[in-house]
Amino acid sequence: IAALPASTPVYGLSMGDNVQYYGGYNSELQQQIRAALGSSRMRLFSVIGNHDQDGSALYRSKWEQCWGPTDYSFNRGNEHYVCLNNVQFTRHKSYYSPGELTDRQMKWLRQDLALTPRHMRVVLCYHIPLTFGTAPGAKASPLGIASEEGHYYSSRLPELLKLLNQYEGGYELFCGHTHFAMHHEIEVNGERVVEHCHAAACGNIWQSNINICGTPNGYYVYTFDDKRLADCYYKGTFWPVTRQLTLFRAATDFNGESYANDWNLPHDTGLIVANVFNADSRWDITVVENGLEHPMHRISSCGQDAFATGYHHKYCQAMPYRFVSKQNGYLVMNHLFYYEPHSRDSRLTVRARDPYGHIYECNTTEVVTVPFYNLAHYYRR
Repeated sequence: IAALPASTPVYGLSMGDNVQYYGGYNSELQQQIRAALGSSRMRLFSVIGNHDQDGSALYRSKWEQCWGPTDYSFNRGNEHYVCLNNVQFTRHKSYYSPGELTDRQMKWLRQDLALTPRHMRVVLCYHIPLTFGTAPGAKASPLGIASEEGHYYSSRLPELLKLLNQYEGGYELFCGHTHFAMHHEIEVNGERVVEHCHAAACGNIWQSNINICGTPNGYYVYTFDDKRLADCYYKGTFWPVTRQLTLFRAATDFNGESYANDWNLPHDTGLIVANVFNADSRWDITVVENGLEHPMHRISSCGQDAFATGYHHKYCQAMPYRFVSKQNGYLVMNHLFYYEPHSRDSRLTVRARDPYGHIYECNTTEVVTVPFYNLAHYYRR
């Protein structure tokens, strides 16, 4: 923010789980987090997450006293932001995943959007993804994607898309919850839908420097210009903006984990794997070998990130190991890319082009061979 012109309007959005109410209300923690999130010169808004409420009317009331209503909207420029509580708790599954909305919420949303000028762009914000999940409500629909078996999309998604498609400026879907990063792309009734599932600023369950997909702790920066999403990049904590990917050798052993074993890749050919944090299908990821540029192959499937899994295998204490491993059927990886060089001794440069005109590069002198230091509060500049 300090690097921007002083007149630049900047706003923040927290995608939920600001605090941890499981085990009881903690007013001191609430105020500490409120002070931390309020320490920037940007005005910050928030959605409510599952950890913020734990299915308790009392906890929701406390959250509202501190942060505001759980369903609300506001305008900034030509964007209309709608923030919703889509965490519906259920006795048998803790809460539904994908997220759901009640009849009352849908009625409120229709009324809200009826007052929103059609030229605007709508940014729908909520905690639990609507386009995937493995603990669905009764009316949720299966994705029908072989590589994401067991995942469903919300029963409300088709109706939401019908409402959002009325706007000339289009729409964006913003969520959090997962502790892994993913621009999730699916098809619903013939329409391509992209949901921005944001990595966690706290990494894996508040004790890590990385998320369970290998994306570093950090945040996203979006630029809107006259209803158009003009730019988007990921900003790792204390990392330069230019660093948008990490490189690995497929055969490297990270505490018993490797990309070669995870994804059935060759062990002995010098194959490299790039984790491109913010990538989606619109990115062009290539490798330069001996002056020639070659495409990288994208991995998109339920599975794990070997580096993150090996890292947390060593350090994870707040959650069972299965949360970060192949046993977690909820985890979907779609921003890993691999390339098998013509010579295992070649010096390779990975070139990642995003849809906004930026080019990010990383070469094989920078491959990661050991886990980063663990605890997030031990970061040093």
